[in-house]
Formats: sequence, C-alpha cells, structure tokens
Amino acid sequence: MEDQNINSIDERRQKIELYKEIRRRKNMEDWKARLLDEYRQTKERYEKLKKFNNKMDIESRCKVSHYHTLPDEEKQRYNVERTRSELLNEQQHAMEVYLHFLELRMELEGIEY
Repeated sequence: MEDQNINSIDERRQKIELYKEIRRRKNMEDWKARLLDEYRQTKERYEKLKKFNNKMDIESRCKVSHYHTLPDEEKQRYNVERTRSELLNEQQHAMEVYLHFLELRMELEGIEY
C-alpha cells in the first residue's frame, strides 16, 4: 500500500514537471509569435510612414524652389511643415533601426519573417 502511495506521488510529480515543461515551451512559442507580430505590425507602419514621407519630400522640394517668392505667411507654414517632415523622417529612421534589431533577434531564434 505504501509503495502505491509513493508511486502515485512520483507519478504526480512527473506529471507536474511535464506540465511545467509544456507550459514553458508554449510560452516560448508564444514569445516567438509575439515577436513576429511585433515585426509585421512595425514593418507595416514603417512602410506607410515611408510612403507618406516620400510624398511630403516631393512636395517640399517643389516648394523650396519657389521659397523666396512666397509671402511671409506661406514661408512660416512651409517652415512648420518642414519641421514636421524632419521629425517624421527621424521617426522613420528610428523604426528602421528597430526593425533591424527585430530581424536580428528573429534570425537568432530561427524565425522566418
């Protein structure tokens, strides 16, 4: 009887350890899935921002060629737009660097992206 109790306790411990290992592996897989989701969402936002920045850059280049002929109010508006554009370009660059680090992490983990 006592041997059965010991075996039963050992079986329970083994099952608990197995359950913990399964949870640990699942959490690891969840982590990889979250990393991939983070990459895909950031990449999508980056591409949208890049497209917008390219459009803004073209418009800005057209205006700058006529800057000296613009009225003062237009010059002020242009300067505000240029500041916004510079900030958005810096944000785009930061996102590009972040994407690079996510890609490196996924390479290390063997995650295809």
